Amino acid sequence: MKRTVYGVGYFGKGKYVGSIGGKKTPAYRSWQSMFTRCYCPLSKVEKPTYVACEVHSDWHNFQNFADWYYSQACCDMSYELDKDIICKGNRVYGPEFCCLVPRELNSLLTNNKASRGEYPIGVNFRKGTGRYEVRVCEHGKRNHVGMFDNIEDAFLGYKAAKERYIRMMAMKYVGILPRNAFENLMMLEIDYDD
Repeated sequence: MKRTVYGVGYFGKGKYVGSIGGKKTPAYRSWQSMFTRCYCPLSKVEKPTYVACEVHSDWHNFQNFADWYYSQACCDMSYELDKDIICKGNRVYGPEFCCLVPRELNSLLTNNKASRGEYPIGVNFRKGTGRYEVRVCEHGKRNHVGMFDNIEDAFLGYKAAKERYIRMMAMKYVGILPRNAFENLMMLEIDYDD
């Protein structure tokens, strides 16, 4: 019951193990990574989007987290733990709003706000043309969407292309994703400030 993970998480007593044959279990890796994102000072410097995030007290106990993890339909697929597909803007990792999602889908929802500069997501200014370029990453490749005369039109071009791609990717996992996560992805709207 000793809080050995960033002074917050503890292993607890129960049927779940943290490693098998010297290799961490998927549930333990996911649990430990969640604590690193929320409570490791270095991680918060590298990924400032996690500064205000925390772990729900029920999941401080690994046994509780593992019980939830292994109850998920896709627990054996090496999916990533997500906290804000079900509830956009959620800052608490816990059983109510978390789900397991494929990496290729989860990576579509990062906004890179800290490193993208002054323009909205997906928009870059091209000095040579005096226009705004939009690209969307699809299937691991940056695809050109178009060139626009102003930031607002460029963002709308990005928004339409990105939302279309997210819906297409969500359809790939229909029946695998939790229903509420799938529905939210199908209705997801990219905001100017994302």
